[in-house]
Amino acid sequence: MKTKPRELLEKEAKLLEYYNDVVHYLRAFNIDENLIDDAIQDTFVEALSSLDTLRDETKMKYWLIKIAKRVGSKYVTKCKNVTIRECSFDEYVLQSRCDIETFCDKDFDTFISGLEREDLYKYISRLRPNEQKALLLYYVYGHKLNEIAEVLGETPSNVRSLSRRAKLKLRKMFEEGGDL
Repeated sequence: MKTKPRELLEKEAKLLEYYNDVVHYLRAFNIDENLIDDAIQDTFVEALSSLDTLRDETKMKYWLIKIAKRVGSKYVTKCKNVTIRECSFDEYVLQSRCDIETFCDKDFDTFISGLEREDLYKYISRLRPNEQKALLLYYVYGHKLNEIAEVLGETPSNVRSLSRRAKLKLRKMFEEGGDL
């Protein structure tokens, strides 16, 4: 069934509402400033060219972020010396639509299930930068350990250890009322 032009225009308008989310997501890859606009453009070109294949509009943001993940990974592999920038916990992050349900690890889910999003970001912001990056990339953005290792310039076993230590620190902070 072909999408009618009006429906397609409405989908395009809705897609463009997620522009800031895509920009924020791609900036986490620390893509060179000269290439970040290209990565954003590639993401939206790919999304717009296949927009008529999107069946469930309620999953549009997830679908768009998956495209951004693929494009961002492509740009990271183009620039081998790229590392992730310091994670910013400014107002945008606190108000972002990242959903705690996107976290994957069941033990960690149990630990954070009682935390509000703002509290979770406050706890994560107290960790070392590499620990912040590893947790955000894995749990919030859904990257696999091998992808995180490539982006951070570490081995997968180091990333696994780093993530485990970060989780233990978060648990300890929570149990002690927020102190590191």
